Amino acid sequence: MKKTFLICLLFLFVFPLCASTFLGDIGLRIGHGSFVAHDGDYGLSVLGGVTFGLTERLEINVEAITEITPSPFSEVAVGTEIGYSILGNRVNADKNAGFYMNTIISLGFFASNHNGEFSPTYMTLRITPITMGTPHTGSRQSFLPIGVAWNFKENRFSVFFSLTIYDHYIKGSWRDLR
Repeated sequence: MKKTFLICLLFLFVFPLCASTFLGDIGLRIGHGSFVAHDGDYGLSVLGGVTFGLTERLEINVEAITEITPSPFSEVAVGTEIGYSILGNRVNADKNAGFYMNTIISLGFFASNHNGEFSPTYMTLRITPITMGTPHTGSRQSFLPIGVAWNFKENRFSVFFSLTIYDHYIKGSWRDLR
């Protein structure tokens, strides 16, 4: 299990280095993450990851969610989501800022150690009703993302949410246009 977890962490750091040559924007993300695996034993979890701009409206997020209280790192989920900006472009083709306030819907696939071994576990559907910011402005805040996760190993559904997620763009922002 530790070997798989280390490989996933390595992927999270190596992929952005390789992707920076062909993707328009890359950002680091951190935020609150509710953990979908619990059966009433709730703790505080943190979400971290990387976001990559694929097109003007599509993005892909590689994320890890881990419990930090009451048992740090006892439950871990690592996965990817592909998101679509509903209200307007994230960025425009002419390198101008896209729509500042947006709504994003995303579909994801996560592996976790919830079932005793680190293996594919969840498919997720998430809607982020309010995002403020764009890759061009250098940061974006996502407020109250909520979703449903299907644990296909146990054939159960869970609701999950985050209070806020912050994206800080390291490539593709106004700083690159100077």
